[in-house]
Amino acid sequence: MNTITEAILHTPWWVFVIFIALIFLGYKQSFDRTLCFTKAVVFPILMLVFSIFSLLSSFGFLFCSSLSWLIGLILGIIIGLYKFKSQITKISSDLFLIKGNKVYIVIMMAIFFTKYIVAYSEARNLEILKSNLFISSASFILGVFSGIFTARILVILRLR
Repeated sequence: MNTITEAILHTPWWVFVIFIALIFLGYKQSFDRTLCFTKAVVFPILMLVFSIFSLLSSFGFLFCSSLSWLIGLILGIIIGLYKFKSQITKISSDLFLIKGNKVYIVIMMAIFFTKYIVAYSEARNLEILKSNLFISSASFILGVFSGIFTARILVILRLR
């Protein structure tokens, strides 16, 4: 049996539920929608919290992981601010039009698979977990994608 098949067969059922939920949420994000302030910021906040949880549960508070995540976060915010400033429009004092974009599902899948690879490495107690390059890379990836979601919150706050 190859490694990928083995990994999938030993994956807990709830991971597949999360995967399907993220696909559904990402699909919904691909359409224009009008949201109140609270609904517009809850999802990006949840994705940010998930990223921080993933970082801390996998690597703890290591200097290299925290610094890599923070650098990624800043880069992601810069990218996100550039991307989102034209995709979010204030309709009224508490309503925002958010243009649909398929990039959300890509980001959500990237976060999911990054966390999946790290969790698989932990479950198998792989030597790669001792590599600062692996830890820094995974942390940086989580940081970039968290920054993109954080930028959406910042754009909405600026418009409000």
